[in-house]
Amino acid sequence: MTTKSTRYSVMFDELNQRSEIAWVPFIMIGYPTIRTSIDFIELLIESGADALELGIPFSDPVADGVLIQETARVALENGATVSKCLDALKQLRVKHPNIPFGLLTYANLVFHPGLDNFYANCYQAGVDSVLIADVPLIESKPFIVAADKNLIDAIFIAPPNASHSTLELLSNQNGAYTYVVSRPGVTGDNRAVEYPEAVVRRLLNNHAPAPILGFGISQPEHVKKAVSLGFKGVISGSAITRLILKNDSRLFDQLKDFSSQMKLATGC
Repeated sequence: MTTKSTRYSVMFDELNQRSEIAWVPFIMIGYPTIRTSIDFIELLIESGADALELGIPFSDPVADGVLIQETARVALENGATVSKCLDALKQLRVKHPNIPFGLLTYANLVFHPGLDNFYANCYQAGVDSVLIADVPLIESKPFIVAADKNLIDAIFIAPPNASHSTLELLSNQNGAYTYVVSRPGVTGDNRAVEYPEAVVRRLLNNHAPAPILGFGISQPEHVKKAVSLGFKGVISGSAITRLILKNDSRLFDQLKDFSSQMKLATGC
């Protein structure tokens, strides 16, 4: 009998015992190749990642800024597909049985094989959660049904201007966490990070799935501020992607240093 993964709940329990929040780096699987992206993931795990947010390359990633869009474009040109990405994760899961894997993807990639097939394939690959960036909560029911059927956590976004009714709906979900975006727009557009204090406060008061802050998180100071406001984790993608796109000769050392410093800042 298959059972739903407890990786996220175990992670949050262990972090709470250590008075830390989750450090969740984002990587686009397949950039510049599947093999190299797995090397990046391995390095981030070794340098402090508590969980991973992993992009599946898509031709029209509307929620992503120009940096992450570029990695998706190159990954697709180099032959990345959903099945190849999941095969790579399946191999990675054997080596890392305990760290949560979350996917960030788009509805077309889920519809193409059929909802049940997509989520079943995710489960077989060792994926714990899926966030579909272009599916709002009010249109999410068929995705939630398919995710639940296949023992995958459906993750949803809380916008910084979310209404009370939206936050109530989010609080009634049973996913592993709530992705709170720091500001409107797309990832990594170089605007200052904002901290939606009212949103996180209401989510915490409503006992919603753990609020994790994303969009523009690029410095340890951002992490420390998130800690002070009660967030249970932070997600950073564009800052990592910027380093990878620069492709400096010290890239792996730079990634390791960045990840280590971000993790160090998660102590409460």
